[in-house]
Amino acid sequence: MDQMNILNDLRYQINALREQNIALKERLIYAEEKIARLEQLESSEINELSAALAKAQAEFTVAGKSRENPFFKSSYADLEDLAAATRPALTKHGLSVHTRIVTQNDRQYARIILRHSSGQFTTSESIVNPTKPDPQSEGSCRSYKVRYGYREITGVVVSEDQEDDDAEKVMNRSTHSVPSSNYITQEQVDLLELELKGDNDLKYDMLSKLEIESIQKIPKARFMNILSRVREIKSLQERTAKK
Repeated sequence: MDQMNILNDLRYQINALREQNIALKERLIYAEEKIARLEQLESSEINELSAALAKAQAEFTVAGKSRENPFFKSSYADLEDLAAATRPALTKHGLSVHTRIVTQNDRQYARIILRHSSGQFTTSESIVNPTKPDPQSEGSCRSYKVRYGYREITGVVVSEDQEDDDAEKVMNRSTHSVPSSNYITQEQVDLLELELKGDNDLKYDMLSKLEIESIQKIPKARFMNILSRVREIKSLQERTAKK
């Protein structure tokens, strides 16, 4: 092998090693970021927190429903209802709940942290994904995410009533997951958005009751019932505004 071939071979090996080094550095950075993120979400031990939460849950009251959901003519528990049902017992057993909105990689997350006096903590987190980038949409979506994150992390029970049962029957809801092919089409999404006319409170009341994160997740079988209900509410709102 002549000198030129030897040099080319060495250059090739050096470039290959550089590429491997870059790949290893990227993997190392990813692993470090993942560890840091996991450390943000939960302490290394949660045994004392779990024991305290079990005791607190035994003393929780059932959360009432002080807010009206015009979409289903029923009521639901807002954050104040959830706190009233849980805070006395949480405080008694050295627990506290903190809510915050954080931004990571240009995305907003609703983060609910359950802390124990021992220093242990755990976190419930979900993406804040409003359908429109306006303050009202973001505010409604944040409220919705925080409320359900609080319920998830504390395990508080919300009262059920006949109106909720009737609403579920009307919507023919199923507890099973829905295949993506059975979700409403983009045309149906656009039509529903048009009928909502930017009423984000109504939209998030609807999503809250259906326990879904976006209009795109509405099952096709429910579409006509939902559309009719939206039109009924909007018509009532317009008649009321004219009085």
